[in-house]
Amino acid sequence: MKNIILTFKTNDTSELGLLLVDLAFSIVSIFVSTFLLAHIFILSQESFVTLGLFSLANFIFVFIFQMIGGAVCKRKTPIFVTRLASILPFLLLVLILIMHEHLMYYYIFLGLVWGAIIGFYFSSYQFIIAKKTKGEKMLKFLALYTSIVSILQFIFPVTFGLIIEHGSFFHIIMAVLAVVIFQILATFLIKHEPKIEKSTKLDFKSYFSAVKQENHLKQTIQLWLIIFLTGFADIISALTTAFVMISFNSHLNLGILISVFSLVKAITSYIYRKFPNLRNVMFWISIVTPVISVLLLLIYQSPFWVILFMGIRTLTRGFIFMEEEKTRLSATSYWSNGEKFVMESNLFYETSLGIGAIFSALLLILIGRFYYQWLVLIFLVITVLAFSVHGVLIKAWQKNNKNIQT
Repeated sequence: MKNIILTFKTNDTSELGLLLVDLAFSIVSIFVSTFLLAHIFILSQESFVTLGLFSLANFIFVFIFQMIGGAVCKRKTPIFVTRLASILPFLLLVLILIMHEHLMYYYIFLGLVWGAIIGFYFSSYQFIIAKKTKGEKMLKFLALYTSIVSILQFIFPVTFGLIIEHGSFFHIIMAVLAVVIFQILATFLIKHEPKIEKSTKLDFKSYFSAVKQENHLKQTIQLWLIIFLTGFADIISALTTAFVMISFNSHLNLGILISVFSLVKAITSYIYRKFPNLRNVMFWISIVTPVISVLLLLIYQSPFWVILFMGIRTLTRGFIFMEEEKTRLSATSYWSNGEKFVMESNLFYETSLGIGAIFSALLLILIGRFYYQWLVLIFLVITVLAFSVHGVLIKAWQKNNKNIQT
């Protein structure tokens, strides 16, 4: 944790504040993206259409509010957007408490609100990270952050599962509310830094002109298409949660599985960061093994293969994610010629993510209307293949653009 704090070379209070806010947000995300989604899935009598509609609403508002948040970060300050993104989860949880038994009637609205929160949060987060870290330093930060988040994902999912199993959904919301209040307070530790925060309005026209002048338009479009596959595969987490609930119908079992796999992921993330000579082997393992495990799940369709796929997916996704984030954020800073267009570049790639995610959610809604589980499994296989192909293309892009990976 000390190494992560030192990654940010500002005053100590700001460094601690950024770390605490980010970790608190990850806990809130565990609740909403896993346990709230699983709760809605069960209330809908295991409807994949409901899962798709929630995801679609979420993805659309992520895209919209990243654009809004990006404009605010560019004109004013990312700290303001970070604080707003920390306050909104409090309102979301209060809404869930108010709706209570009628939650099923408002799940699309909840998806929209959660999408707005994610959009605001990551528009400011990625802006700050892209400004402060690059290349190998960025990869080390992402690996360290992944390790710490994995520890939190070990503690909180099983805790949340126990609370739901032996208490109620009301009790878990009260616990998450405490985390949100902590997150809000932590934002006040972050101090303003004018060099990073203040800039001009969004200017995509000048951004593309700068890209053309540096002869990077082809590489920019290639990376945009690669990241589209990331967005398309974003639905995998929701589908995995759904199949775990179908297999075990237990929030506690869901929490235990997430916790166990996250603990192992913390160890493998540390190895990936600590031993650069092993990264290439670990990366290619993360390309191949999810495809094999999801094909076995399609063939045998039993709880054991659900667990195996979930475990392999949890352990390997982070390696590809770290390489993609390092590539995208390094490219953002390199092409901007003095980091003038960091936000424009981030939002351009977020457009790719958003379109890919919306497309996959629409396909899930369509497939879900046929009420055949094997069709959904085939769709899961397609999304896993897409993510693996995306990993291969990321490596190829890095090889062809080594001068950008600084």
